[in-house]
Amino acid sequence: MRTAQPLPAAWQHRSFSVADAVANGIPEQRLRRRDLHAPFHGVRAPASAHLDDLELARAYASRPAAELVFAHATAAKIWGFPMPGWLERGTDLHVLHLGGGRAPRGRGIVGHKTLKRLIPERVSGLNVTSAIDTWLMLGRCLSVDELIVAGDRLLQWQGELATRDAMDDSIRANTGARGIRNARLAFDEIRAGSRSPRETLTRLAITRCGLPYPSLNAPIALANGSVVHGDLVWRRWRVVLEYEGEQHLYDDAQWAKDLRRYNDLSAVGWVTIRITKRMLPPEIVAVTARALKSAGWRAR
Repeated sequence: MRTAQPLPAAWQHRSFSVADAVANGIPEQRLRRRDLHAPFHGVRAPASAHLDDLELARAYASRPAAELVFAHATAAKIWGFPMPGWLERGTDLHVLHLGGGRAPRGRGIVGHKTLKRLIPERVSGLNVTSAIDTWLMLGRCLSVDELIVAGDRLLQWQGELATRDAMDDSIRANTGARGIRNARLAFDEIRAGSRSPRETLTRLAITRCGLPYPSLNAPIALANGSVVHGDLVWRRWRVVLEYEGEQHLYDDAQWAKDLRRYNDLSAVGWVTIRITKRMLPPEIVAVTARALKSAGWRAR
């Protein structure tokens, strides 16, 4: 059996379009060899290459196709939205045809079309629907709480993708669209400053039980002049809730740093509530309520 012609070094571990290969002098019969596979029509990739979601999107984008952008769950992954596992694990690419053309079709493709004038953005070298448009599309399949988690990412601490005003304007402009009711309900509980889905869900559990709203990742000044940021902060009552990652238990340096932090907070009159992922919402609500009541909070 004849040895297959080597591919250019740049293509030995990633996808490429058939058109580019032919333009670079690679015969079409070489593109039919078993060491290559076709994730999409007009695209080839080394059979040994494992293409993650981003690489699959780049593979599809290597095809010449005007007016196509990634949307829905695929755009959400590219933007870095937190999503439920069932949606995160999906490998189909969601592709939108701008301007009302026929929805894209093909193996591994979920096609969408729109008559609306959407302005795509460039993220990680790929054309995607804007962060807000992507979030609104998820309203068709996510629950209200799942939309709040994803929506908090748009306003995330040290990494904002949108503003509340812009989100509000887009919701109003899409009245009557599929999923817009869930988006509107979620918007009412989205807050700027969250750093993780777990922080978001903890906040929802606490505030929905009538406890006061905390500030998110708010600064707290220590006696030595340094500043730390608490996950959920009730400044009026000098109570702070901190989520403990269990990996800290196996990192001596981090564990010592955490203990020093709690001692420093205590020295300036702060009560620290420490929670882990193993604690259920009722327990978290109960310990938070006790701490706030001990600090002087009273339910109205």
